[in-house]
Amino acid sequence: MRLPTRSSLEGFAAPALGFVVGLVLVFTYSHRAAPLRLVWAPLGVALSTTAGAVFTYGRRRWTELRELCARNPVRVSDVYVPVGAIEIGAIAIVDVTSLFYGTAREDWRGGALVTFALVLAVPAAGVMFGVRHAASDKSLSGGPGGLVALLVALRRLLERVLAAVGALVALSTLQAGALMDLEQSVRPQLGTRPPQYILVFGGFGSFLAGLVYVPAWAALRDRGLKLCDELFSMEDLDKPTEDLDKGQAIVSRAGDRQKTGTDSRRRPQRLGGLADWPGYPSPAAGECGSRLPATLN
Repeated sequence: MRLPTRSSLEGFAAPALGFVVGLVLVFTYSHRAAPLRLVWAPLGVALSTTAGAVFTYGRRRWTELRELCARNPVRVSDVYVPVGAIEIGAIAIVDVTSLFYGTAREDWRGGALVTFALVLAVPAAGVMFGVRHAASDKSLSGGPGGLVALLVALRRLLERVLAAVGALVALSTLQAGALMDLEQSVRPQLGTRPPQYILVFGGFGSFLAGLVYVPAWAALRDRGLKLCDELFSMEDLDKPTEDLDKGQAIVSRAGDRQKTGTDSRRRPQRLGGLADWPGYPSPAAGECGSRLPATLN
């Protein structure tokens, strides 16, 4: 029997902690007989558990980011300022409603769940800003092929982290909507808050997700466009096409020799073999050039 490794146990620790925190907040709710509690309780536990999973996922993606940028590793000191500012501002805005009175007030457990999710999303936000730092780093070394591979890997990493953050935004919005309906059912004096209020909550969550995603996306796009300009300069269009014409003439001449049986050299067996002729660009290189901007955009 294979025993679980230390890394796998650490991977289950954060989701387990989130599950426990969710259960505590749900079962300490005073109005246990309310029918809508059966709707809010699963969403609250799902939010806290998913937050723990996103924390573990973010830590592993941070390790992956450092491995991708091994020559110029991203450090915590490079990202803690923007991440810290966004986290503090988001937590303050989310929890400020607990200080209000009247229809703007809500149960503190909803704010606690969202705050818990925001705190555990710090590694994921750090990865996004780490991607931005890596893409903006002018000291990245390596050939054009290595830079293309790095930018594509960073783009894929960014998209995976965005999916994890999007799951938190969706669950937070659903949980907040369920809790608002629950509070209105058990406390009629707080029942004048319009149902459209949940759109404001969801919009704020989407705004936070965009706040950590867009800078990294823009940095990758700018670096990709600069790399495309370096590899495929528009100035090359003004150069004479003598080399290309020479390559086409050589290929045509070789075909004539092959037909007449006067060619003693072996003819390329596939289209990619055209790259062996001097001065003739490979079709694979042309395809790579046409697909590179679309890949990096």
